[in-house]
Amino acid sequence: MSTQQKKLIVCTILVILLAGAGLASRSVAEESWRGTKITLLTRSWHGIAEWVVPEFEKETGCKVEVVTMGAMPIRRKALVELVNRTGAYDLISMDSKAVPLFNPYMFDLNKFLSDPTLFEPWFQEALNDYFPENLQLLNIEGKQVSLPYRFYFLILQYRKDLFQDPNEKAAFKLKYGYELAPPTTWKQLTDIAEFFTRPEQDLYGLSLMAGRNEQLVQIYLYYLLGLGGKPLGPNLEVLINSDVGVKALKRLIKHLEFAPPEAIGFDYPEAVRFFLGGGAAMMPNWAVAMAAGRPGELKKKGIELDVARIPEVGHPFVGMWTIGIPEDSKNKLAAFKFIQYVAKYDQAKKRALELFSFSPQKSIMKDPDIGAKVPAGFMEMMAWYMENGRAYLWTGPYGDPLMTKLKDRLSAAVVGDETPEEALDMAAAEWESILRPFKK
Repeated sequence: MSTQQKKLIVCTILVILLAGAGLASRSVAEESWRGTKITLLTRSWHGIAEWVVPEFEKETGCKVEVVTMGAMPIRRKALVELVNRTGAYDLISMDSKAVPLFNPYMFDLNKFLSDPTLFEPWFQEALNDYFPENLQLLNIEGKQVSLPYRFYFLILQYRKDLFQDPNEKAAFKLKYGYELAPPTTWKQLTDIAEFFTRPEQDLYGLSLMAGRNEQLVQIYLYYLLGLGGKPLGPNLEVLINSDVGVKALKRLIKHLEFAPPEAIGFDYPEAVRFFLGGGAAMMPNWAVAMAAGRPGELKKKGIELDVARIPEVGHPFVGMWTIGIPEDSKNKLAAFKFIQYVAKYDQAKKRALELFSFSPQKSIMKDPDIGAKVPAGFMEMMAWYMENGRAYLWTGPYGDPLMTKLKDRLSAAVVGDETPEEALDMAAAEWESILRPFKK
C-alpha cells in the first residue's frame, strides 16, 4: 500500500469519526428534549400549529400541545391564566395591540437573545432579517416581549374585471370626466363607490366592515389618517373629537350609502364573503384576504381581483401577530427553541406562499417565488407599509379600553343613534378618564 493510499484512508477515517461525533452530539442534543412538553396558545390557520409544530416535534422530540382560539378569546383566556400565574401556557400568540397589556406577565426574550449559544444555525440570520421598526414595536422599555411572525395591514381590493370593462370605463368617464382606475384620492374613491352602487343589479360600490367590532375602529382609523388626523397627540392628548376626527366619521357614514344595508352588522367574515360573492366593486381589506380569493374559482364567475393602497394615508395603521413566553412558563428554553423554528425562513416563506401571511422580514419582500404569486406591485406596497406604518393606539396598556370605548361610540353613530359630533365627544370624555393615570 502506497503512502498516498494510507493518507487517503486516514483522512477518510477522520471524516467518518468527525461526522459520527457531530451526529452523536446532535443526537444527544435532540434526546435532551425528548419527553418535554410545551403548551402553545395560538390562532388556527396562522401556519404555526399546521406547519411549525410538526417540524419542531420531528426534529427535537419535544411535544407541543396546541390550543387554538380566535383573536379576542385568546386575549381573554390568556389574561386570566397570566394574571393568576397558572403556568398553563409556555407560548402565546398575541396581536401587537395586546403586547402592552400582556407585558407585565411575559418573559424578557432579551435574556435568551443575548446568548448566541442558544441559537439554532439559522436564527441569527433570521433576527437580522427583521425590520428593526417592527421589533422595536414589541420592545417595551428595553424588554423584548415577543417576536413577530405575521404582519397585517389594510389594502384596497377591487374588481379588476369591472374596472377594465370597456362599457364601464366609458360610462364612468362620461359621468365624472376622468378615467376609471384604482382611486388615489378619497374623492375618487367616493365617485367610484357611487358609480358602482346599483341595488337593482345586486351590486354596491363598497363592502365595509361596519359592525360593532374592532374592524370598525380600524376602518375608521384609515379614514382619520387619510385626512391627516391622529387619534392621540404625543403626550396622550385626546384628538379623536377634533374637526378632522368628525369629518372622517362623516365620510365613513357617507360611504355606507354605497354599501349594502347589512354592512352595519358586518364583521370581517361577512364583509369578505359579500365582496368575494361579487356583491361590491371595492373593499378595504386585510392583505391576508388574498388567500381567500381563490382566483381560479372566482374567474369561473367572471370575477378578477387586484389590489391598491388605501388613498392618501401617509402613515397607515399596521399591526402584527407575535409570539412570546409567559414569565410563569416552566419550559422557557424549549419555548425559545420553538420561537426560533417560527422565525426559520422556509417556514416564513411557506406561510407567505400558502396563506398570504407575511412575516416582517426583508428577505420575504425580495423572494421571487413570493413575488410571482401576488399581484404586480404588491411586494413594493407591503414594504412601504412596513416602513411607514404606525401602531397609534396600541403602544400602552390603555390600548384595549380605548378601542372598546371608540368601537361602541362609532357603532352608535353608524346606526344613527348618535350624531358624529355626539359620538366622538362621548368617546373623548371616556378616553380622558382612561388616560388620566398615564399622563405625566
